[in-house]
Amino acid sequence: MRSEAQFIESVHFNRKYLEEAVFFNDTLEITEALNNLGTDFRRLSMFSEASNYHYKALNISEQYSKKHDPGFRGYIYSLNGLGNVSLSLRNYNEAESFFREALNHELVQDNNLGKAINYANIGSCFELRNQYDSARYFYNKSLECNIRAGSALGKGLCYTHLGRLHEIGKDFIKAKEQYKLAYDVMFEKTDKWHWLEPVISLARINFYLNNYSDFLKLISQAESTAKEIKSPEHLVQVYSLQSEYYEQKGDYEKAFELFRQSELMQDSTVNLVKANEFTDFRINYEREKGRRQIKSLEDLNLKKEKTNRYTLIIAGLVFCILFFVFILGFYIFRQRTKTNKILKDMERFRSNFYTYITHEFRTPITVIQGLSEQMESKELSRDTQLEYLKSIRRQSNNLLRLVNDIMDISKLKSRVNKPDWKQGNIVVYINMLSETFKLVTAQKDINLVFQSEKEDIEMDFVPFYIDKIINNLMSNAIKNTYAGGEIRINITEPSDDLVSIRVSDTGQGIDEKDLKNIFSLFYQGSNVKTNVGSGGVGLYFTELLVKGMNGTIEVESVKGEGATFIIQFPKRTKSSSHLDFWNINSPMNPIFPSVDSLQSQMGDNDENSMLSDEEKGVEEKYCILIVEDNSDVINYIKTLLQDQYNVILANNGKEALAKASEVMPDIIVSDIMMPEMDGYELCSSIRESSLLNHIPVVLLTAKSSVEDKIQGLKSGAEAYLKKPFDAEELLLLIENILSRRQLLKEKYLKRIEQHVSDIQVESEKDDKPYYDDDKMNFILKVTRIIDENIQNPALTTSFIASQLYMSVSQLNRKLNAIIGCSTSNHIIHIKMKKAKKLLRGSEMNITEIAELCGYYDLPYFSKTFKKMTGYTPTQYQQLSDLDI
Repeated sequence: MRSEAQFIESVHFNRKYLEEAVFFNDTLEITEALNNLGTDFRRLSMFSEASNYHYKALNISEQYSKKHDPGFRGYIYSLNGLGNVSLSLRNYNEAESFFREALNHELVQDNNLGKAINYANIGSCFELRNQYDSARYFYNKSLECNIRAGSALGKGLCYTHLGRLHEIGKDFIKAKEQYKLAYDVMFEKTDKWHWLEPVISLARINFYLNNYSDFLKLISQAESTAKEIKSPEHLVQVYSLQSEYYEQKGDYEKAFELFRQSELMQDSTVNLVKANEFTDFRINYEREKGRRQIKSLEDLNLKKEKTNRYTLIIAGLVFCILFFVFILGFYIFRQRTKTNKILKDMERFRSNFYTYITHEFRTPITVIQGLSEQMESKELSRDTQLEYLKSIRRQSNNLLRLVNDIMDISKLKSRVNKPDWKQGNIVVYINMLSETFKLVTAQKDINLVFQSEKEDIEMDFVPFYIDKIINNLMSNAIKNTYAGGEIRINITEPSDDLVSIRVSDTGQGIDEKDLKNIFSLFYQGSNVKTNVGSGGVGLYFTELLVKGMNGTIEVESVKGEGATFIIQFPKRTKSSSHLDFWNINSPMNPIFPSVDSLQSQMGDNDENSMLSDEEKGVEEKYCILIVEDNSDVINYIKTLLQDQYNVILANNGKEALAKASEVMPDIIVSDIMMPEMDGYELCSSIRESSLLNHIPVVLLTAKSSVEDKIQGLKSGAEAYLKKPFDAEELLLLIENILSRRQLLKEKYLKRIEQHVSDIQVESEKDDKPYYDDDKMNFILKVTRIIDENIQNPALTTSFIASQLYMSVSQLNRKLNAIIGCSTSNHIIHIKMKKAKKLLRGSEMNITEIAELCGYYDLPYFSKTFKKMTGYTPTQYQQLSDLDI
């Protein structure tokens, strides 16, 4: 009856059961009846009565049953019952001790159902103490045991517990899934007391998720069931949830009434009197247990006591030794793990270091080596030689700066050189540094503004560090700021002991995803120009210098609106009183950069410095699109190709894609690491474009690892050439690719000849590719459009271009690139092919055949046919036995 949640009737039944067991003096039955009564009273929230019956059952089973007797189950049930009473009265530590003792006995007996119950109860103790990870562990252990025991009720309770943990973690979706599993598993069960838990929990989750219709349905179901089984602790939860619902709906009167009912019910459930009564019962039980233990101890043999004492001492020593060995082993393991991690980090850093250094060396070496070879092998004008020498000098300066930066970083990290601290007016010092940049900013039409809230701010600083910091940040700002923009240097005192330096620009800004890594060594973000100096060294070096002066550096940026670097330094160092004073007349050798070195560092972005990127040359030359963001490299490649090919230039992948769509080059030669869109993305975009997918791409890069090459080829590149490359190798590679393209044109023409007679049949099929070759499919698609509209007087190049969503020029260029003829010639070719077929295989007259081929002017048809075949239509029809 208790399993049907009729607890009042169950109490009456179990009291009669207890009377019968006492009458027959059956201790097993007496223990079971007492535990049943304890459970009934606990579920009626009558905790003093519940604890009384459980302690009586515990006392009897402890006196009359041994650990391996069948009656010992009663002892375990009593421990469970007392643990649940303690849990209800919020004595969590005491409850855990009962449950753990019960669990130990269940583990000895290997009782899956018993283990499941106690794992779940221990999990409840941890949950109520907010130790959720431990709680989840024990609930999962309980679920495993319930599955092995085949207990549907146990599984349902575990799902409820796990759902509650997800709910505490605000993961309401997962919580709802667990509660629904519990609801479904326990729906058909008659234990309504346990079934109420997932019902109320599901209602609560739906309330949090604003699913009010489901909430009202479930909470109503829970209220009626709780009243039916007279369960005040469940009614407390029901009234509390209903109160929150009506409060949210604005019905404060009803919400208050429900809240009052919840509080009254709560007071009746947990009160101090019942807790004290429970404590009295426990004291009585412990007193009785103590008397029995004293009597038992008096009967023990002294020899046995001595043996036990020695055993404990030996066991303690063994434990201490084992513990020491364990600690030592754990320490060795931790040290070895730590050492291995350090070695792996060092190896990864070394690998990255060599990869990026190699990349940064290869680009200037490509220019220096290539231009040097050109000067040796060709007769060049003096002006051309001077341009080559300027490019060589710029790239030499880049190499020198890279080496210097790496040496400075090495010295700074190894603390080889002691910083030369000075004390002086930082405003005057930085103002002097900013003046050095005004010539460069003026040339680039950038407004440079220096501001300070005070004219005199004294602080301790290292002049060399400040020089490098300002130089790197200003170079970065100039590089990223467009003509007409503004750069500001602002010095403030946010507090009495701090100085703040802000360097801001109105340039292109930094992507949000790059901000957290912007100070990492060699980091290359989506905007490559953001990294100052040598390939990601500049900002990393800047951060080291700032930290070397005990400062901090941060960056704020919005893409397209500019960036602001904020540096804060303490005014004084520990040895402030012993520093030399710096003033404007002090001897100094700051790193004031020359105009030439600044232009070299920031790249020559002047449009006039690059060769023209307009389409030039005679019509019969192949057209090559060069994509490279380094002006010296792009000029070098152009000098190699411009005598043999028409050359088009682009600074990044995005610009190259637009120019390719407009010009339709025969081949594209591209760098990989570029702003806006890199070489891999460009390659993929071309392969995915139905307009451009016939264009071969050659990738030039300093990244020479096998993985990089595989990535380039996967993205659709025709070839992968690493820098520094040999000029003859590049020329031969381009020549071979173009030769192969010419062979492909002939191949496609032959295929068209073979399949043009089947176009009509193919046009009736689904629009399915005839070949795996995109270029062949494109030709067949054009041919199919011609065949389907061959009698249409409006069949022109413009008509076909509109059907393919292309411009006329794009269609002509693509078709010419694939088969070597224009669209209009291809239309005539198809019409003549059909005319020859009809003239040789039908009885129609020439006028009818001309109309079927789209010619409504017979003389023009005859003239065109003779021009294409060497025969008039009449002659061709009469010579049908010839193989023409």
